[in-house]
Amino acid sequence: RSILRRCWRFGNLMIVFVFGSMYLFASLEPLSSIAPATRKLFLPFVPSLSSRAQAWRLTSGYGLFRRMTGVGQKTQVLPNSGGKAIPVVARPELELQGSDDGTNWKPLEFKFKPGDVSRAPPWVGLPGLPGTFSGMHQPRLDWQMWFAALGSYQYNPWLLVLIYRLLEGSDATRSLLATELWPKEWSAGSPPRAIRIIKFEYDFVRQEQAKSGKWWSRKRVGEYLPPLTLDNPSLQDFIRSQGIAKPAAKRSSQWGSSIASAIRNHDELLVRGVFLVLLLFTGMSQLKTLLRRKEGASESTSAT
Repeated sequence: RSILRRCWRFGNLMIVFVFGSMYLFASLEPLSSIAPATRKLFLPFVPSLSSRAQAWRLTSGYGLFRRMTGVGQKTQVLPNSGGKAIPVVARPELELQGSDDGTNWKPLEFKFKPGDVSRAPPWVGLPGLPGTFSGMHQPRLDWQMWFAALGSYQYNPWLLVLIYRLLEGSDATRSLLATELWPKEWSAGSPPRAIRIIKFEYDFVRQEQAKSGKWWSRKRVGEYLPPLTLDNPSLQDFIRSQGIAKPAAKRSSQWGSSIASAIRNHDELLVRGVFLVLLLFTGMSQLKTLLRRKEGASESTSAT
């Protein structure tokens, strides 16, 4: 019985190994679209295996957008590169800037998308850790800002609504941005008098400039949206045409609103707690399963 059991386990292991290896090799072809140069390293049977697996929809492209769309020059000779042209990814980004006098403009940072060139990019899939995504979903507003940067505000009218809500000091809208990184005169709740949008092209700094403490290098492209104030006639006409009404005046005593605001302000903490509890229960479940298997194996060994 001991020999049969071992043969059975070995057979199961070989089945998992063979099919797992086939699935791995079949996945290499779509995965290589990120770095086409790696296809030269494939074994001869990999392309054929991948094409046959396509009929079963076992593998597909890696991610909805495998590569972020770049603009501008594909290669560029940078300082300290020895005259060698290296790849440059010009990532278009929009920066919201606020002002109280129409002369001095300061950035209004977002939570996740590139902004301050000295701020490290967030990591995906690590909820609750400093500088990371705080939830198990994609930040919708930050993602849409990248799409808007590929066109103009005329084709992204929601940007005007965003500006309008920020100018009127909407708490719900402000909570979508990193107000803790805003200038002190606006982070406390008082909105800027005017907001404009400037378009930049971002690229990661090279190793030679890493000591500067900057993560990004950027080049100003131009003005994406001219300065707007809350009483701007064009903005007011647009808001009315969209049927967007002004929010109701805040009442002095709203205990229900206070509770909702507290929950909204601490939603990241709640998400972290839920994630950690789920992670803990998953780990305990896996540990319990392993212990049961170990006990079963020891009992079968003693019985034989």
